[in-house]
Amino acid sequence: AQDPELRAAMQILSAIAAPAYQTDFNLFAVLTMKMVYLTYKHGNTEFAPFAIGLNAVAHTGVLGMYQSGLEFSQLSRRLVDHLDAGQMRARAIMLANSFVTHWRTDIRETFEPFLEGARAGMETGDMEYMGYCYHFRTQNQMIAGVPLAEVEEEMQRYYRILHNLQQAQPLTVLRCWLQLVTLSRGEGPPGEELSVEYMGAADLEFIYETQYRTSLGEIHHARAILHFYADHMDAAREEIRLAHTYDIFVLGYSSLPHLGMLEALVAVSLARRGQPRGVRRQVRGILRQLKRWERAAPVNQRHRVALVEAELASLRRREQAALEAYERAYRYAHEGGYLWDEALILQRTGEYYLHLERSIVAAAYLARAIQTYETWGAPALAETLRRRHADLFPEQAVRPVVEETRAVQLSADAAAAAAPAAGTGEDSLDVGTVLKATRTISEEIRLERLLGRMMDMLMENTGARAGALITQEDDRLWLTATGQAGEGGQALTPAVM
Repeated sequence: AQDPELRAAMQILSAIAAPAYQTDFNLFAVLTMKMVYLTYKHGNTEFAPFAIGLNAVAHTGVLGMYQSGLEFSQLSRRLVDHLDAGQMRARAIMLANSFVTHWRTDIRETFEPFLEGARAGMETGDMEYMGYCYHFRTQNQMIAGVPLAEVEEEMQRYYRILHNLQQAQPLTVLRCWLQLVTLSRGEGPPGEELSVEYMGAADLEFIYETQYRTSLGEIHHARAILHFYADHMDAAREEIRLAHTYDIFVLGYSSLPHLGMLEALVAVSLARRGQPRGVRRQVRGILRQLKRWERAAPVNQRHRVALVEAELASLRRREQAALEAYERAYRYAHEGGYLWDEALILQRTGEYYLHLERSIVAAAYLARAIQTYETWGAPALAETLRRRHADLFPEQAVRPVVEETRAVQLSADAAAAAAPAAGTGEDSLDVGTVLKATRTISEEIRLERLLGRMMDMLMENTGARAGALITQEDDRLWLTATGQAGEGGQALTPAVM
């Protein structure tokens, strides 16, 4: 369509779409539908890819029609090339990968397109959408469990670019998540540690004045994360409530399932502390929404669904169901490479065992959680967890767990090869067996399988025909596992001796 009035109208609507989205969602919805209507009625202009991209956002974020949203976003990308509308490329890519693609495919498939969108924005002078591509790329990386050192390096680079270009809105929301990363890595101001007062403090007043409401939702989400890890559950619940007041402005964001999962964990934590009113209903509602998202993109959400199922089962005092769901959650997160969520699942499993007053098992899970946070690159989160449960660990556990684990993994094979054969030395429980057992502990999450494997290794090393594992807890001895040569180890329901 070459009608100059149509082109002028579409240009104006395109220019004000982003400010409307930030401040008045009803106005944004009207603008979107108007652009789509004009495109369908009068034909394509160079702004048609943006209009169709906004229509894709409406399908996924508002209507929950994820497949049709994906198809509209793909049409938007094709129109950029068909119409030679290069000035819309950054917008089409940003809309597709921030609001649509991750609801149907692996979230990692958004990483490279965001770089393409940022380059297109730089080439065409669309600095605002270049900034959005930078922000959402690093946010998706963090949610997907990419090592935090890599995420922080990119965030710092993008922050400098946006600061030099004076792109206030994308800069503000990028700074919010950058602060979360630096605090998690223990690189905040001296003495701040996981200080929520530091998190977003410089931006909140500015954002309230400018009414960048998507930024408000994201800042409250990030602050809720810090409160959760600092064990300030009442404050975390309040930040989540504030974040939800801006839900309409973050429809389709990849961070929404994470916020829902976090809300469920906070609610269950408060219920365990004597605030159970309405929690089951609340968690069931969160679980229903997570399952809808899981049906659309299982690879991104199945571990979160399993974790919330475990938490709900724990509320219902269904111990076996809870433990099986925790195992599924861990397996899915591990297979999917969601390192952050993997650490969180281990943490919640350990804390559930603490709730059951089974401190020995809890210590094993929490130690593995600390190691995984360290591996992810969040030593401040690891240290916070270690200090909270310092009574569970021996004094030497104050040293970084990840360093000890790496040393074990590097030396286990060599030590096992150099160790004496089973039962031939004075001390038949040799170093090789201890290191092998340590690695086994790091690879198993189900206690029953772990105990069985431990019994197998002990009998193999000592040459014993039978064995039993006795543990001490609360000044009482418990028969925990038994083993017979040739039959393998078997975990038992612990019985007092």
